[in-house]
Order: sequence, then structure tokens, then C-alpha cells
Amino acid sequence: MQDSADLGAFRKLTGSCCPVWNWIIDPGFQLWESDCPAGDAFLHLLSGDGRGEVITRYWRKGGKPLILTIQPLLNWIIAFEGADGRLQAIHAVGPFFSVVNESKNHPKILNDPSLNAADRAAVSGWIGELPGVAPAVAVSWAQMLHYCLTGRKIRDKEVGGYICKSTAKSRKVQLSVDPFDKQTGNWEFEQELLNKIRKGDLTVLDTIAKANAHTPKAMPQETIEDYRQMEHLLLTLVSRAAVDGGMPQKSAFSLCTEYREKLNASETCGEMALITNQMLEDYAQQVHRVQQTAACSARIKLVCEYISNHPEEKLTLELLAQKAGYTQTYLSRRFRQELGLSIVDYIRQIRLERAQYWLTYTDKSIEEISDALGFGNRSYFSKSFREATGVTPTEYRKQHQKV
Repeated sequence: MQDSADLGAFRKLTGSCCPVWNWIIDPGFQLWESDCPAGDAFLHLLSGDGRGEVITRYWRKGGKPLILTIQPLLNWIIAFEGADGRLQAIHAVGPFFSVVNESKNHPKILNDPSLNAADRAAVSGWIGELPGVAPAVAVSWAQMLHYCLTGRKIRDKEVGGYICKSTAKSRKVQLSVDPFDKQTGNWEFEQELLNKIRKGDLTVLDTIAKANAHTPKAMPQETIEDYRQMEHLLLTLVSRAAVDGGMPQKSAFSLCTEYREKLNASETCGEMALITNQMLEDYAQQVHRVQQTAACSARIKLVCEYISNHPEEKLTLELLAQKAGYTQTYLSRRFRQELGLSIVDYIRQIRLERAQYWLTYTDKSIEEISDALGFGNRSYFSKSFREATGVTPTEYRKQHQKV
């Protein structure tokens, strides 16, 4: 058994953030240790309905940790303890919800085919107490737990993600496609998509267009929930790829939370596909912008990031100089030296990019967009927009609007 000192420190650290349960399970999914008050019931939820086979299969693929998602956004962190190529124990943290515990998700979890009547009653008594954990935090915990068990460091993108689908209809486990095989499924498509995000490639939607062309317009509710979970997983992967591309972690995961809320509020697959397009363009543009300023000094980067994140605010030279810790005169001179344009021109550029986004994905009127972004009047906004894009806001909306 792994020395308990590192695991004890890990549990104290995670427990200081939120009340989350810890598990040690043998390779046959017998419970060795857990602080969960309804251990047997939640263990059935973790390993039943074919999920145990998914976990052991993942171990054989290299032993890296895994974020396992079961039912609506209910997650477990899974890490492995092994020696001489043999699995000795499975360590788990969870379950927890992505970001927030919403009662609307409870019925489907309680109806999971792995639960008998006694299990269902036990889970029902505790499901409302399960914490919400942001995806970025869960990934960090998976890295830490893996290090505690193996002494090896891994990057966040090495943490696996897998969404389990119920096998209740077939009553047996059928994994006709190995989700970890690079030659099957959507591996190539996914890697192309994520690489474009890492590069800040603004043609990212060209990659997803062929997939969206086959998105069903109407689906049964259960299938819609499956689709929602897949979009949530894609969102997590994209936010990590954006960080790999240089986007500040805080900004990337704040944006992740924003789009997660939009996905949760969607009622159709068409709405979710539209939100996914928004999300991909948004992340690609922000990474592109970060990479444009990659050679800048830390304080100028800070100013650029603030402008990018607050285009609707009144952005004065005085405010930005305070953020940078420079005098207004020195900031103006330094900004132009490093980026080749004035702060005023940079602010206008960022605001026009946001205007393009709103014209594409919202029904805000041109007057509302002009006012929100501080252009003062529609005439000046239209003139600035045409100089930047070659068309008027009205023409741009006709060519690009997706809502």
C-alpha cells in the first residue's frame, strides 16, 4: 500500500477547499477504505453499469489519472497505484458536480441502473451534499493525486476525460469502439480542433463545420443530455488547450464557467451547437490576441489583458496607468514602442472584435452595440467598423449572423 503521509497531506489540502470523499478500492472493486458515509451505495454508482470495465481498461492504457463523468456532470477523479506492471489499488476522489450541484440533475442519477432500492435511498440522502468543483481544480487534484501515488509529475493535458453512457438497454457492457484508440472515434478531429485553439487559429470553425452539418435538429431528451455532456467535455479540453496556447489560466477558466452556464441553460442540440461555435471562436480569438503580445513586457501584457476582458468599461489612460504601475506618459510611450500602435487604437481594435462577435451571435441592435462599446453614436461606430472590416455593421450581420 502507498505510504499514507503524502495521501494524508493531499486529503487535508483538498478537504480545506470543499467536503469531498476519498476512496481506496482494490482491482476487483472491493472497498478498502473510504470516508463516505454511504460507501457501498456510491461504490456501486462508481463501478456499476460497465464503469468498472472502463476504469480498468484505462489503467491498461498507461496508468495516467482520469476524470470519469457519470450521469449529468457527476464526476470522479480516478488514479492508479501499481507495481511491476500490475494494478494494486484504485484511488478515487468524489463524486462531485462540475461547478455547481443542481437539484434538477438528481433524478437521473438516482435512476442509474447500478443502484438497487437500498442504494438509491442511501444516495438520495447524501446527493444534495455533494460539492461542486471547477474542472480546472479537478484536473489539478488529479495531477496531485497521481504524483502522491507515483512520484511522477504530469501536465494537465495528460489527465484523461471519459463520459460514461448507460448500457442499461443492452444489459451488458459493449465497448465496440475503444475510446482511447487514436485510430478510432473522433481522435483526429479533436486533435486538429485543439491544436487550432493552441495556435490561436481564427479558422477554427472550418474544422468543426463538417461536424455541425450533421448535428440533429431534434432529439429525445435523454440523447440531448448525452450531447450536453459531450459539449461540456469539449469545453473543458478547449479551455486547457487555450492555457497551453498562452491564455492566462484565470481568464481561460472564467470563460469556461461562462460557457458552461450557457450549455446548462440550453434546451436543444441546435442551441448547444451554436454555443460551441461561440466558444471556439472566443477562445481562438483570445489566444490569438495573447500570442500577438507574447513579446511584450509583463506590465504591458497586463494592460492588454485588462482591455481584452473589459471592452465595455470606460477605459481611461489614468485607469490603465494605475493597473500597470506607470505614469500615463510613460505607459503611452512604452505601449506604442512594444505594440506599434497607441492605446486608443488598441482599445478600438478590441471593441470592434467584440462588436463582430455580438453581430454574429446575438440579436443586439447596432445602436445597442455602439452604446455598450463606447462609440458614442452609430455614425462613428459604422465608420470605424467599415475601416476595420471593409463592410458596414449591417452588411456584416447579414453575412455572418447565426442566431
